[in-house]
Amino acid sequence: MPRAKRYTQADVIDILEKSEGRLSPVSHEPGHALGLHVNIAYLADRLRPYIQDRPQPAARPIIMHERGGIASKEDHIEIWREREPGLSKTKARKAYAEIFTEFKEEASAFLDLQQAGIVGAELLNSALGQAELKKLDIGSEQRVKIRSACGTYKKRYDSGLVFADSWNPKDLMDFSEAFMLVDALPGDHIHIQTLYPL
Repeated sequence: MPRAKRYTQADVIDILEKSEGRLSPVSHEPGHALGLHVNIAYLADRLRPYIQDRPQPAARPIIMHERGGIASKEDHIEIWREREPGLSKTKARKAYAEIFTEFKEEASAFLDLQQAGIVGAELLNSALGQAELKKLDIGSEQRVKIRSACGTYKKRYDSGLVFADSWNPKDLMDFSEAFMLVDALPGDHIHIQTLYPL
């Protein structure tokens, strides 16, 4: 059966559960839709840089703001280059990436797995979704991006400025668009690498 077909909410939930933690055949990264966009307890955790435990040169310290908190990537690069003459911006960016994991300026999540299943089915069944899945069927692509309109729903959202670590039902935002990253699997199956509300 082709990948470009009609998907139910139950189909999508099943695919999401099987995809979670499975390595993508394209990027070799673990699927993370549930961990980062459904089951995550504190969205604010996605907004904070995580410092990796690696040795670094004395000329490249972790820079803290006077008001508390870790300085931005740009501030790190500027200060490191002042402290270490000859350090290029490219090398400074690479050094920053070796110390800090990536973090987001904003984060959003579905209310629950049922909502993720509904929205995922809407994306896959949309005209754009079906067109992208056909690319996987004919083999012209191994990974497709589906960004499409969906019904209007509520999502959990945090930009570091809007909400605190905890959330409650009154602290929700509307969304009517979502994003999905889909990889081809053998046997006309699909792997959902990520799915989140926009």
